Amino acid sequence: MTSFWIFAAIGTATCFAISSLLAYDAARSLGAIVFSFVRMSIVAVGFALLVLISDFDPSLDFLDVSLLVVSGIVGVLLSDTLRYSSLARVGPSLQSLLNTTTAPFALALGFLVLGQVVSGLSLIGVGIVFGGLVLVFFA
Repeated sequence: MTSFWIFAAIGTATCFAISSLLAYDAARSLGAIVFSFVRMSIVAVGFALLVLISDFDPSLDFLDVSLLVVSGIVGVLLSDTLRYSSLARVGPSLQSLLNTTTAPFALALGFLVLGQVVSGLSLIGVGIVFGGLVLVFFA
């Protein structure tokens, strides 16, 4: 069963990488805001169909659903709009390079904001990522 999740993770990473290449022209021609709105509209319809097919969880109350909606609007719509804006400006290769900084920033913010304990192995991983970024950026 573990191998299934490894293939699922590899498939997700592959789809994410391909989507940046496919979205480049659309984000440039439509603009980041319109492209993000169209993309989120398609996702919302698909998610609504999924909820209708699989039944709505009755344990969720109005406050839970409201928080999920606000989180989706702020988190996904805003971040996707900024992501596709940067994609249209700098191109897929540099934007993919910038995406690799997600893990180091998440580690730093987890440490600074949430007070999480950072292991030595995590610091080594962050060092490797930043070292790779420096090598690619200045090469």
